[in-house]
Amino acid sequence: MTPRRRRDRAADCAVRPPTSPSLGARRAQGIKIGREVRADYKLVAKAYMRIGNAYKRQGLLDEAIKAFEDSLMEDRTEEVQKLLKQARA
Repeated sequence: MTPRRRRDRAADCAVRPPTSPSLGARRAQGIKIGREVRADYKLVAKAYMRIGNAYKRQGLLDEAIKAFEDSLMEDRTEEVQKLLKQARA
């Protein structure tokens, strides 16, 4: 698999919301692959934000908070800070 295809696959894994624990693991694997191909930090942060949003929609707030915090460690954005604040409330 070429680096570009891996990056595209990693981004694709991050777009679909997790509906089971195995899918959450697939997204984590996508982020790992993104780091291996040295994807931009902003893309990794966006993937974590999407994972957090998916967990938040499912009512899994602890997992959502962790994903939002991971996103902020990659790239601090106001949008994620607001989402994290909402999840903690």
